This record gives sequence, structure tokens and C-alpha cells, in this order.
Amino acid sequence: KRCGIKQPIYRIVAIDV
Repeated sequence: KRCGIKQPIYRIVAIDV
């Protein structure tokens, strides 16, 4: 939820893990 602000939810989760 910090690096994937421009991307959808599923994208944000993948980047956050």
C-alpha cells in the first residue's frame, strides 16, 4: 500500500509482500 499506489489492489499487495 505504499509502492503500488498507481496500481490496483492486487498489484499493491504483490509489491508489498
